[in-house]
Amino acid sequence: MLLKHLLPLAALAASTAAITLPATPAEAQVRRGKVVSVQTPYRGYVRGSRVERGPGYRSVDRGVRTRSGRGAYSSTDASWGPGYYNRDTTRQTRSGYGHSVSRDANWGDGRYQGGRTVTTNAGNSFGRSTVVTGNGDGTANYDYNRTRRDGSTVSHSGTVGPRP
Repeated sequence: MLLKHLLPLAALAASTAAITLPATPAEAQVRRGKVVSVQTPYRGYVRGSRVERGPGYRSVDRGVRTRSGRGAYSSTDASWGPGYYNRDTTRQTRSGYGHSVSRDANWGDGRYQGGRTVTTNAGNSFGRSTVVTGNGDGTANYDYNRTRRDGSTVSHSGTVGPRP
């Protein structure tokens, strides 16, 4: 499975010289890719990486595969701007274990909403979410929910007052 991720990285690395940057600095992007193959009579591996960034986003992929077919892979995509932040990360280990992590946050107009969710390869999900809403009088309402690894949930809600 990792090999299908490394092949596009090889094509990207080969074409990095042909990449042209947009004319305006606000649209400028940075793209890099690299594939390294090390082979000996007894061992060997292929390692690849790809990085792309620009205003308000970043994408990074990395992977390695050994001659025996084992490998590891990680991918992170992040975007941000006024009032929001999102990041999705996927990791797969050489032993076949892995997980995906999704983080998001939105804020503005006296309200914050954010959370984090983890999903394992086995399909188990756990995480937390928080919502805070300002009431305009110095107080704020909050709701906090958490789902644990065992599936149990914890919830808290209430109102906090102004600082003295």
